[in-house]
Amino acid sequence: MAETMSCDIVTPVKTIYSDAATLVRLPGELGSFGVMQMHEPLVSALQPGVVSITPADAAKTGKVEYIVSGGYAQIDGERVIVLANDALDISEIDVAKAREELAKVEDIIAKLAADDSSAAYYKEQKAWFDLQLNTVKG
Repeated sequence: MAETMSCDIVTPVKTIYSDAATLVRLPGELGSFGVMQMHEPLVSALQPGVVSITPADAAKTGKVEYIVSGGYAQIDGERVIVLANDALDISEIDVAKAREELAKVEDIIAKLAADDSSAAYYKEQKAWFDLQLNTVKG
């Protein structure tokens, strides 16, 4: 059996994933990288993208993938913890809902004044829905 480590994906609302894994691929700010057991301790900023996990029981379940809105990963050789404001199992992406929410956010952004303090929030929301749609498309 391959060497395993624990892997958790956590948002402010709940733990999205928690299980043993043999490999975790992360969308690092400086590029994608993989983590296996006994990886050198590290804290890395994450860009929006896909976290790909090979669970310990991958022969039965296959690889699992989540999108994250960015965030941070803490790695200590025995554990990977991903902290993200938003995370979603790729299989749970609702294309119609994402398109609807994206249209609403784009409409709000179009009406904002240039100096509106909420612009950054809505731009992050737009990026989140764009990520969902781009992940499903390609």
